[in-house]
Amino acid sequence: MHRYSDLMRFMGRKTDKTSKKDMKIRVFVYGREKYEEKELSDMDALKEYRDSEDVIWIDVQGGYSRADIERIGETFALHPSAVRNSLLSGQRPSYEELEDHIFIIVSQVYVKNDRIEREQIGIFLKKNVLITIQQRPGDVFEPLRKKIRENTGKIRTKGGDFLLFSLMREILDHYFRVLESLGIRIDNIEDRVLKSPGPDIMRSLHELRREILFLKHMVWPMREVIEGLYRDETGIISKDTKKYLRGARDIALQMIEIAETYRDMVSSMTDIYLSSLSYRTNEIMKILTIIATIFIPLTFITGLYGMNFSNMPELYWYWGYPTALLGMLAIALVMLFYFRRKGWM
Repeated sequence: MHRYSDLMRFMGRKTDKTSKKDMKIRVFVYGREKYEEKELSDMDALKEYRDSEDVIWIDVQGGYSRADIERIGETFALHPSAVRNSLLSGQRPSYEELEDHIFIIVSQVYVKNDRIEREQIGIFLKKNVLITIQQRPGDVFEPLRKKIRENTGKIRTKGGDFLLFSLMREILDHYFRVLESLGIRIDNIEDRVLKSPGPDIMRSLHELRREILFLKHMVWPMREVIEGLYRDETGIISKDTKKYLRGARDIALQMIEIAETYRDMVSSMTDIYLSSLSYRTNEIMKILTIIATIFIPLTFITGLYGMNFSNMPELYWYWGYPTALLGMLAIALVMLFYFRRKGWM
């Protein structure tokens, strides 16, 4: 007890500020022919699941305190450092093999207001007992819970290691949905770049590039976690489950490649946008140059006849003024015709 208290004393977590009534503990107990789902309010009730032969999934969501997670760690004899790490936020996904259990940190991602948000999940696997510690209510695991309830797929015929794989697969599938939303945003911005590039395009491209890099930095360590599970030496992960993990590893690699492709597409669109701006600037400068060039001889003529010397014969000519205007118009038209023949306008 003292060992846990000393370790937990140094944990600064905002979860302590959350009302404990928001904490939810759901327990799924299942086997081939057995299924049970409970929502617990008493932490002591977890003790009955320590030696069960069935698969146990203990899902803790939001509103927990350090003492709550400490009691779970004591109940299932989890390593103190792993319990401590499960409470620290903002960690990189990681994999850790302990004496008789596995501890991993993963990140589930979702889109909120066109921004990718992440939530850290700590997962313990000890024999057939799997414990998930989530920072807030709500996750991407509802399709998996439905499979457990309705006994569809292979989930009820496998052990706790396959449940862990299934959780990882649901997280990866949701990563694909986030990638899909990024792809839609890329298509929309591409249309704007080609049809009506505006001053807000660069900001949108910058934000999109940042989101892609963020997602890539989430997927890469997830792949490392899957690699760790595949190379497991504790014997907790069966050979059968490792076959599925190999496929999950390939999926993670595929997502990294898609993220790289998206980043290249955004970089190309940035180049296209900058080229478009440069082209528009050149067009404007060309028009202004043509106008200035036309007015050079006109300015010369008006300046010449603006000197007002008394012996300038044209000053007293009756048709001098209209002749000068017609001459300047003729010069402007000839220059416009010449520029058009040259393809300058």
